[in-house]
Amino acid sequence: MTIMHTWKKSFWAIAAALCGCADDGDEHDTGVESESEAESEAESESEGESESEKECVCGTAVVTLAGNLDASAEYIAPWDPSDPAATSNHATLLTVYDFTCAPHEPTMWLRINTLTTWEWHVTLDGAEITGGTDGVPFQTAAGFVGFTPEGALDSKIIAASDFDFAGAAANQVIGFDFGDAIEDGGAGGGTTSAARKSSLAAVTADGACP
Repeated sequence: MTIMHTWKKSFWAIAAALCGCADDGDEHDTGVESESEAESEAESESEGESESEKECVCGTAVVTLAGNLDASAEYIAPWDPSDPAATSNHATLLTVYDFTCAPHEPTMWLRINTLTTWEWHVTLDGAEITGGTDGVPFQTAAGFVGFTPEGALDSKIIAASDFDFAGAAANQVIGFDFGDAIEDGGAGGGTTSAARKSSLAAVTADGACP
């Protein structure tokens, strides 16, 4: 192809000299694509197809949390989903995404059970859940998190997780990861339980459409 390009440039340079025209040095259009031009166009088309074929994968699968849960927190009344604020020791707002990429902001409520065990519940306004009632908290997930006497993360259990977001596919299961639990072979990092103010909060949540 290098020979063809050289020939084409020489031909038009000679023709320009004979007719007294100025040759601007650009390659003239012969109606025939060079191999490099064809390859470049093919690559551009391929890249364009790849971009258009990319699909957005929506829907939160895991929310990662970290922070502290106060080991000296006061023991309060049993959890009541109709009055979560009065029956929990700590609450944190989450952001999750349904299968249509729509965001939702459920609340995680945590209540101390024993010196080393906390229970947690996730609720969302009933208006955002299929079968829920507007203005009434709807529980969508629950579980437990345990600690060693020294406050290291020992265990994490998801007892239930079922998010039937209104207007999206049903039965979306979301996991809640509190860290590197010892029972799972970890070092006990992530969430701790020491005698200081609770600070547990969400760190990341996947499933957002870029």
